[in-house]
Parts: sequence; structure tokens; C-alpha cells
Amino acid sequence: MKLLVISFRTTGLLKEMYEEYCRGFSSFVDLYCLTNDNINDSSLNAIETCHIRFKRQEPWSYLSLFKINRAKKFINKVQPDIVMFFTPHPDNIFLIKYASKYPLVAQIHNPLPHSGTALTEKIISGIQKKLYFKFCDGIFVS
Repeated sequence: MKLLVISFRTTGLLKEMYEEYCRGFSSFVDLYCLTNDNINDSSLNAIETCHIRFKRQEPWSYLSLFKINRAKKFINKVQPDIVMFFTPHPDNIFLIKYASKYPLVAQIHNPLPHSGTALTEKIISGIQKKLYFKFCDGIFVS
């Protein structure tokens, strides 16, 4: 079974959780990862990883048609049995419908935003959650 785990938001605790989950998944499935460029391949135990550069400090690095197309090409190449969106990210909005030709699951870390969360992040997260509920076959909350 081929599992593709997508996580572009890979800092702090979310990075550690992503790496830990991937190492665990790799024991049971053929794991493929689509992630940010600050993740080491060795920390994931994936068969293949596609790295795409995003930086929170550089808003222009998001919502790039080139990066979205690169992600879509990797999804097509892998042809996974299941796609899992692991962390929230602006570009997930453009990949969810595309990836829905495969069974989808999503992990939602914070179903309700923390106090002090920026308005833009709340809006993007809200849109993304609606799409998750529309296109995903399963959702788990941590």
C-alpha cells in the first residue's frame, strides 16, 4: 500500500509530530512524503520525498503555481492508495480537490484556533477545514 503524507508546515512541534508519524507509518506501508525543504529525508524513512521550499517569513513563497504544479506532478508520479494531509498550510487549499481522486484523510491539530492566532491564519484554516470535511474520507484530531 502506498501512503503519501503531505505536510508543508514543518516547524517546532508540528515538525516533530510529522517526523514521528512518518517513521511509524514507514513500518507498515510504502511511504512517500511531500514536504517542506527543512525536513531531512533520513528523519522520515520514506521511499521518496519531494521537498518544496516554503518559509513563513516570506509570504511570497506561498501560493505559487509552479510549486502547486510540482506537488501535483509528484502526486501523479506516486499514484498513492491514500493521501494524508498532516498539517495546515495555505497551499493545501489548492491540492485537496486535486488529490481527492485518491482516498483522502486529514489530521487536524487544532480544531479551534489558539487565542492570539492571526486573522489570516484563522481564515485560511477555516477554508481548509471546510474543504477537508467536503473532500476527505476520514479526519482525525490530535
